[in-house]
Amino acid sequence: MKTEPTTHNDSAAKKISKTSYNKMSGWYDTFSIFERRYRKKGLELLNPQNGESLLEIGFGTGQCIIPLAKKVGSNGQVYGIDISEGMIQKTKKKVRRKRTAFSVQLICSDAATLPFISSFFDGILISFTIELFEETEIPKILAECKRTLHAGGRLCIISLSNRKTNLMVKSYEWFHRRFPKMIDCRPIPIKEYISKADFGIINLIEMNMWGLPVDVILAEKK
Repeated sequence: MKTEPTTHNDSAAKKISKTSYNKMSGWYDTFSIFERRYRKKGLELLNPQNGESLLEIGFGTGQCIIPLAKKVGSNGQVYGIDISEGMIQKTKKKVRRKRTAFSVQLICSDAATLPFISSFFDGILISFTIELFEETEIPKILAECKRTLHAGGRLCIISLSNRKTNLMVKSYEWFHRRFPKMIDCRPIPIKEYISKADFGIINLIEMNMWGLPVDVILAEKK
């Protein structure tokens, strides 16, 4: 793997998040079943091809890692970045069971400083992850995505969105403010973040999860 050395210090929030997701790794699959149709749509938009090099940021328990590995085949490579060692171990077991280890590398690292050289990837997937980050960090993550994608490379993001306000969104945001450790994500203006990062938006599919807007966006590096 071609990498560049990077150093970073976890913030207090990231350390809390890491601990939380380590604890959740044992049962997270049960919860993430509700995210399955949104992830499927994201995979369709990203449209991984044989021989490509792809990255998933915040892969969790590997719901998309294995489908990505099957699509790129033995000529391609899938990398995964996650801050939770528990999630990484869970996904490694799945990868071994599915015999896709030859095309998967999982790394414990921070998305704000990706340990890869510039123009390395054909595509990047971020599913229900970017809305976990602090507002000031999201532009940094998108800048890292842009740096590590080659020209014309694809970025697919699946995220809770605040494109419309309703009772469910207001309630969710209220719980996030009051109980941030329990409700650690929140709806964000993901389309605006992507546009400000100077990606070209190719497709945007608006979906809903229990009244919460979910945006599935495919963009490309200009």
